[in-house]
Amino acid sequence: MLIENINLFDIDNLIPLQPEGWSDIRNEFRFYLENSFCKPVKVCMDKQLVGLGCSISFEKSAWIAHIIVHNNFRNKGIGTAVVQFLLDGLKKQKIPSVLLIATEIGEPVYKKLGFRDVCEYVF
Repeated sequence: MLIENINLFDIDNLIPLQPEGWSDIRNEFRFYLENSFCKPVKVCMDKQLVGLGCSISFEKSAWIAHIIVHNNFRNKGIGTAVVQFLLDGLKKQKIPSVLLIATEIGEPVYKKLGFRDVCEYVF
């Protein structure tokens, strides 16, 4: 498993990871690439893009966003690896507070990594 930065050439390759019911994730990842406070990453296995994620950091807080794992590669630790990779980067920046919105699929991953519920968010 290789975790590395996403680049503009990766944008169209995100389509197979597009979750049903979500807005086009390519737009968000273009935004992430255009802004230095965002750190979008990808996970590749055997040269195939299988996972994504992004951290968005501010002065004293950060946000973890768009943790997505291809349906055929779930339950293999990829989501956990992406979140931990992003958290490690935020720790190096000495960001004391990290937030996210958990989907039902992602919630167990986040709880395993120490996140806790602080409120309920309804779309």
